[in-house]
Amino acid sequence: MQHFNIRSISAALLAIAGLAATAHSQSDKSPADELPPYIRHLTRFGERADWSHDGKRILFVEKTFGDVYEVEVATKELRLLTGYYPHAGYTRALYLANGDILLSGPQVLDPKNPGPARVQCFLSVMPKDGSKPPTPLGTKCSEGPAVSRKRMHIAWTHVSAQYPDELPEGASRMLEADIVYDAKGKPALANQRVVLDSRDLPFKCTLETQNFRPPDEKELTFSAYGHQGTDVCGVELATKKVTNYSNAPNQYDEPEGIFPDGKFTLVECDHHNRKGSGHVDLYKLALDGSGRLVERLTHFNDYPGYKASNPVVSDDGALLAFQMAKTTEAAGVGHGIFIYDLSHPGEPVKDGDEPRPASPGKTISLFNGKNLDGWTTWTRETRFENPGAFVVEDGCLRINGGDGKRAYYGGITTKQSFQNYRLSLDYKFAGPTHGDRAKMARDSGILLHCVGAPEGGAAWPGSIEANIMEGDTGSFWLVSNRPRGDGVDDDGKPINLGITVEAVREGTGNEWYFKPGAPKKRVEHKDGYCNTGYKDRNWKDVTGYRGAHDLDKPLGEWTHVECVCRGDTIEVYCEGKLVNLGTQASLTKGRICLQAEAADILYRNIELMPLE
Repeated sequence: MQHFNIRSISAALLAIAGLAATAHSQSDKSPADELPPYIRHLTRFGERADWSHDGKRILFVEKTFGDVYEVEVATKELRLLTGYYPHAGYTRALYLANGDILLSGPQVLDPKNPGPARVQCFLSVMPKDGSKPPTPLGTKCSEGPAVSRKRMHIAWTHVSAQYPDELPEGASRMLEADIVYDAKGKPALANQRVVLDSRDLPFKCTLETQNFRPPDEKELTFSAYGHQGTDVCGVELATKKVTNYSNAPNQYDEPEGIFPDGKFTLVECDHHNRKGSGHVDLYKLALDGSGRLVERLTHFNDYPGYKASNPVVSDDGALLAFQMAKTTEAAGVGHGIFIYDLSHPGEPVKDGDEPRPASPGKTISLFNGKNLDGWTTWTRETRFENPGAFVVEDGCLRINGGDGKRAYYGGITTKQSFQNYRLSLDYKFAGPTHGDRAKMARDSGILLHCVGAPEGGAAWPGSIEANIMEGDTGSFWLVSNRPRGDGVDDDGKPINLGITVEAVREGTGNEWYFKPGAPKKRVEHKDGYCNTGYKDRNWKDVTGYRGAHDLDKPLGEWTHVECVCRGDTIEVYCEGKLVNLGTQASLTKGRICLQAEAADILYRNIELMPLE
């Protein structure tokens, strides 16, 4: 094996780098000077780490266009892997499933003009025993390739600058192939095919492969550079169906390392400042389509001039390797490898933003009338796949309650969370009822202070609903995100649903109806409710029902609704009249959801005004 054992050399390098770091800290602190106990400094140089399958070693590049090293995590012993043959340097090095090493690097490097070399990189395979130089695979690779952890399979990206005769300017494509060996052990690509062409997407972006999603590796995550900042997306390899997992306008989200259960990915994200890719830290993003950032793991960007980047998770999910980087340097440039112990939880991040700060009196338009940016969709029947239930129609948000055969139960939810606001909107029912609610009253709802994703057959997030229904707009309903009990919040902790109303028992059903000045009634737990004061006491659940005192407009006409949420108080107005008021609400902040509940409905002028 022709690796250099450079224990003494590495010690000298670390000592020299340590002196440089000490000199730097005397004038300006870096994150490395004040590491928390769950992060340790592994190397003083290097970038773009990759874990060995047993979690005992890390492969990394010395520098952009540098040599490739391997470091023992336990001892910090370094091995130089590519120093015994001439080359122009490497930009990537990743372990293949058989232990061989996939390399990406240019054939020619001009140190005075390195830009073209970063674009014109080629893939090759180096044997794990170091017995001979790498074998070219005969294809270029833009930025990083994706490598299967289970099989000899890779994916990579082409951009127009690499293949101008095949891709017009601005276009990119992702490919996948097997790596096979001939009788002499020479590797080559086989079964190569295009996974996705950027021109086939409904939005403009530049693609970059990231990870095969475990455990079944039927999906490939990728970066959609330039779309809404940058988004985290996935493409199903069999169907080429694309899912936007971050869907965060004006936020930079670049996926890097993926967790072994496939439920989360790490992202380089500027959620904490919205300053772009130069000012990122590491976050954990749920890959359930909710766009939910679960945790912020690092705070390197809290130090002026620094950031954390290029994370990768060990195969057992126990450790995270990443690099320290500087905000003013090119993406991928690193200044040492660090190890994060994932048994230590990161800083929790609520779905979307924390309750959004805004100047009182400044109206926020939640729906732009053009697309569903800023919202996530979910139905019990199709989960995060939008089956055509949520669409834009003539500048309005249309919710289709079914497809003619089945009903849809779910909703479209803001990615942002809010508290202390006045929400106003117009709605009108615009079609039949579907499925098990055919011939029943048209129904929807405004879910306030939403928390927790629905699971176990539940249709909606935990929330307090202001009902939208024929003859009953404004009733309160307590909505659970679980089939039994009151559900859980965003952190998985149990919630106790409740709201206090002034109400009387009346009507044939002896139900509670809002009445100002009446004795206070505590409505509690899943499916607890209080009707509006105007609701007909003989109301029937039939399509087109109209009561004698209804405030909501007849079918085909717009009805205006406002919900005022201030502290633990919720007021609901229909056509300018107070129809329900609750205090001591158990939920006081969260997202806002518009229900799909087996009826076709249109919404427009969805606006929110923050209150003091």
